[in-house]
Amino acid sequence: MAHSILNKLITLDLSASEAGQLGLRTNSLKLRRAWPRAADRLGLEYVTAAGQLIAGQWFGCPEALAHSAESTAKATSRPVAVIENAGTPLLLHSRGADRRLPGLTGLLRQPDAHLLVHQPERRAVVRLGPHGQRGYAKLVRPERTAAVVAKGEAARKLPDVTFITPNLLAADAVQGLTVWSPLPGVSLYDLLTPSQLLPAASAAGQALRSMHTATPPAEVERHDAEAEIGVIERWLERLAPFNVELHRRVGAATPQVYEALRDATSPAVLLHRDFYDKQIFVDTQGQIGLLDFDTLATGEAALDLANALVHCELRALQGKYAPEVATRAVSAWLAGYQPDPTVHDRLKAYADAVRLRLACVYAFRPGGERLSASLLDRVECPNRLK
Repeated sequence: MAHSILNKLITLDLSASEAGQLGLRTNSLKLRRAWPRAADRLGLEYVTAAGQLIAGQWFGCPEALAHSAESTAKATSRPVAVIENAGTPLLLHSRGADRRLPGLTGLLRQPDAHLLVHQPERRAVVRLGPHGQRGYAKLVRPERTAAVVAKGEAARKLPDVTFITPNLLAADAVQGLTVWSPLPGVSLYDLLTPSQLLPAASAAGQALRSMHTATPPAEVERHDAEAEIGVIERWLERLAPFNVELHRRVGAATPQVYEALRDATSPAVLLHRDFYDKQIFVDTQGQIGLLDFDTLATGEAALDLANALVHCELRALQGKYAPEVATRAVSAWLAGYQPDPTVHDRLKAYADAVRLRLACVYAFRPGGERLSASLLDRVECPNRLK
């Protein structure tokens, strides 16, 4: 499939009947992001101008689309909309209908429930009550519920850390549902001025350091340099059918990055593995809270720290921060974390690995190719984050 498939999916213009079937008052949808599932399948997340979220899927195989539509409608007792946009058939999920997330449609029937994320057949996040006053629900495939609970509880019980985590309020393994208490404050992503961002980044660096010095729970798995290489390889495999040129460029950068990852190592610590500004909250007292411990593992500390630092770069590329603010934020992170020489020496290798992964991720977002190219430019430029 050519990259033109993604271009065809960016805007949807629905008929009045299709919009009504989905419970929409508008017939225009904009693609927010996509997730590659296979060479002929994409998960999609659309939004209306008012911010209402509608999930969808693109199938290269008409028979697979028809089967998914039929089985989703049967499993959820909800209508699904099969539409055609610019000659491209799509499945749109009505009101959270999802055959793999059985708890989602019932949750969305609650009058104060608001869908925040829906990755079709994989996961969803629902805010309960105004500002999440009744918590945040996470929906996963039912067989994954126990792992989500175990890792979230393991993080909550870590001793001597300088951050707080959500409390588990409810869990239902049959529905694939967990509900977590809200964290106070706002995310680092939403802190726009240096006077807010820089002290919060320093405090977040301290919080990360406290996590890395905690004793890892016995049940977490190891995620070493080879495992990180495996993550990039899986993203490359997903990218190949959709963007040949970007796949070529990312692939050309992998030998030097893989060599650097394999060249040395540092002691294993407890890792978050998805540590960046949207997962980190800060309240008015400067207390740090952390979200989403599904990928908890052990590995090199530089992986988490590099992920946070490269996201500062990304925000500057997105125009969210001025470049000098992003540079100061990186310095604040490092001042808070205070990496020792073994961690510092591994930052460049892991930062380049993050850039490669994010280049693949953003290739599936509208306008993301420019960001992907800029991230790759930084892989090819030595001594970044020195």
